[in-house]
Amino acid sequence: MAKNLNSYSNFYLQRDLRNYGYPDGVQPIDLRYDVGLYGRVDSRQDAVMLTNKFIVTNLPSDKDGVYTIKQLESKRPTFALNFVADAFKDMKQHFSKANAFGRLATGGMDEIIAMEAKAGWKEPQLAYDEHIVIAFRIFTDRFLFGSRKYKEIVSFDDYMKYFDDFYKSFGHEIPLTKTGFLKSRLASPLVSGTMIEVAKFDPSDGTAATKWISDPNFNFYRNAAIKHGFLVDEYVPWRLVADLSSKFMQDYWQKTTYPTAEEISFHKRHKVTGLPRPPDNEHYLTDEQIIKKYVKTKNKYGLTHNPGSASDLFEQYYEKTFLTDALELKEIFYKMYNEFVQESPAISRLVNVSCVAKKLSKKLIKRIPLTATQLDKHYDIHYWMEKCFKIRLKEEGIEMERADYDRVLRNARMIVKKTFDIDSAMKYTNNMVKVFKSQIVKPEYCQNYERCL
Repeated sequence: MAKNLNSYSNFYLQRDLRNYGYPDGVQPIDLRYDVGLYGRVDSRQDAVMLTNKFIVTNLPSDKDGVYTIKQLESKRPTFALNFVADAFKDMKQHFSKANAFGRLATGGMDEIIAMEAKAGWKEPQLAYDEHIVIAFRIFTDRFLFGSRKYKEIVSFDDYMKYFDDFYKSFGHEIPLTKTGFLKSRLASPLVSGTMIEVAKFDPSDGTAATKWISDPNFNFYRNAAIKHGFLVDEYVPWRLVADLSSKFMQDYWQKTTYPTAEEISFHKRHKVTGLPRPPDNEHYLTDEQIIKKYVKTKNKYGLTHNPGSASDLFEQYYEKTFLTDALELKEIFYKMYNEFVQESPAISRLVNVSCVAKKLSKKLIKRIPLTATQLDKHYDIHYWMEKCFKIRLKEEGIEMERADYDRVLRNARMIVKKTFDIDSAMKYTNNMVKVFKSQIVKPEYCQNYERCL
């Protein structure tokens, strides 16, 4: 249906959706304007990447650990954070029971009733790698070969010089670091692992969202989402977003065991006669005492239960991308340059054969590949830290005075020189980017995860 509506119509549909579209009740989460980086930045506003790693839990039933990612029960392989998958499984069962008992209105959308996971976690490294290939293809095909600048590139230094020229013009549109990519609109919000989509509609189609929230089962859907720790995406209401600070969601971080029927019966009735035990019997326990004795809550996923904030989720499950941005750029440029040389190993130039004869001849000039040894010898960590810092400023749209720029890099070099700690230097430059960015960004776009329902 979106194809029948122009962007002007969609703008007003989405404006009305924001201002008037949602009925009274628990309000949705606004991933478009308020918390656009939800799950992609931590509470310190650092870009983070979810990795499928093994977490030690010390629960024998889990063989001493679990993976951060779990597959959902769906027709196609779909994944989400382990506890998000658990919450969705319970929500789906909730819908199945409600449908079986006739609690869902007839004539509603099949997607709401079925509650089938259609999309979940997208692997961030794969998404970033695909983006890098596209970015460098634009640089090579359009910027270099499109203007014949490629004829001026013989060495790695030439390649980097022209890339700097390219990035000065297009860096604000094409993020290059993983941090910049994850914080851009080019990265799907699904890379966070906190979201599950139960339908496949065009997110830009405002009529699809209007139809969804007008469905007779929408209120049941929204209330069921809250009960299981989810929020509904305001503009993509078929997308469920884990409310990371919600008690309902964090309860899935724990594993609670309850007394069995046999254990309860042992304290309430005589094992042989089946008669009720009197209160003065040595085995008799009240209901409160049985609960105290048998109900145990243990950590299930290695996370600290602390509703009201995201607790230690980002520390345990995610990695800060700024720590590896500089070294990753090093590997990217090394790989892309050598691929460029391999695709176009030589160039021809016109040269004078004789000044007297005034003749021109073509000369073949071979491009110089870069070896790993040369890369490490001539382009040290300081080179890549500066390259990374310059790119991050462009990605964030920050104009920095030369004195401030030199001061930041000088301090970063000093940190490496004194401590031999590259991570600390990268943390410092990342903090400086955030400091300067905070002067121009709207604070409501940041995410503090301070919410509890």
